[in-house]
Amino acid sequence: EVGRAENQTARRRATRFAAFWLALAIITKWPFALAGLAVAGSMFFGMHKGHETVASMLKRLAGFGTLTIALVLLMSPYLVLDYPVLISNLKGEAQPYHLGATGGTVLENLWWYASVPLWRSFGPAGCALLIAGAVLLRHRYEALALMLPTVLALVSVTVSQNLVWDRWMLPLVPLITLVVAYAVMEIVRLVKAQPGIVRGGILAGLTLALLWSPLQRDAVQAQERILDTRQLASRWVHDHVPDQDTLMLEHFAFDLLPGTWQFRFPMGEAGCVDVRAMLSGRISYATIQAGRGQRSNIDYGTTNPATRETCRSDYALLTQYDRYAAERDRFPKEYQAYRALLAQGQIVATFRPEKGRIGGPIIRVVRFRQVPKTQERR
Repeated sequence: EVGRAENQTARRRATRFAAFWLALAIITKWPFALAGLAVAGSMFFGMHKGHETVASMLKRLAGFGTLTIALVLLMSPYLVLDYPVLISNLKGEAQPYHLGATGGTVLENLWWYASVPLWRSFGPAGCALLIAGAVLLRHRYEALALMLPTVLALVSVTVSQNLVWDRWMLPLVPLITLVVAYAVMEIVRLVKAQPGIVRGGILAGLTLALLWSPLQRDAVQAQERILDTRQLASRWVHDHVPDQDTLMLEHFAFDLLPGTWQFRFPMGEAGCVDVRAMLSGRISYATIQAGRGQRSNIDYGTTNPATRETCRSDYALLTQYDRYAAERDRFPKEYQAYRALLAQGQIVATFRPEKGRIGGPIIRVVRFRQVPKTQERR
């Protein structure tokens, strides 16, 4: 009787801890709510093993759900206090198209997540160990009860969306890592009886294989961060654009602020705003949100057509044009806005990324009036 009471106390304590950590995960990223299925799976497995009755399990599960919701609201009360923003953000995630992130069918989305973020993050060795770990775990029913419901739910929700984002795979990463780690531990167990030099060579080779792809990718990205197309565009502006001229920008070119140029930045309904004036004063979030509206991207293409005259400038640094050109069938209005803008000027410089050498987007510099050579800065 004493042992049973202690077990019940331990289960209640574990349930409270699980609710606390799940609430933290949910307010960090809402799809983590599906991790609650792991807790439900563990309760079901305990009931199946005879550790508690069905009624006790259901009661504990209801308490877990109620406590989790209460903790979520306690940790992030603005979910209720400012619920219109929550609804607006959820609507933004549910849009059918997004520049550069539009998905396809369920199978196409599944292949994209497997071949892009999964392959890029774990590499060939990590993916091979993931498959091996999944096979080895097939008879570990306690692990399956914990992990399988959550994995199936997360994968189903993720691949059924209209959009595809690397970050939507984040909730799966801890589970994938656990499966890979299980495969690694099985390899360690198998080579344990081998001679020291053989065992050390195998484990060193395994470690190198796991780290090679991430390290190689980080080296490439580090090199690309050293030299960026936006930096090259800023250098061009310093060398060629006369003082006091007006620049329309689509990226945060803070390195140009020390100069004497005037800047215009597209902001949705508000048209193009004076960057210096806004940065020198107090900018409320409500002002930004009102200008942004329901737009996913803030650029010249999504600017209110009635206010595009406010974007008139001597030069424009376009960072989004080529992206819209690549998806002109999905975004015809935005693409035509850029075509009309380009028709008024002349592209005088283009900066393109180069894998492993130059990072950033394609930037096109457009001049809208002829500048005498004597006025250009060298």
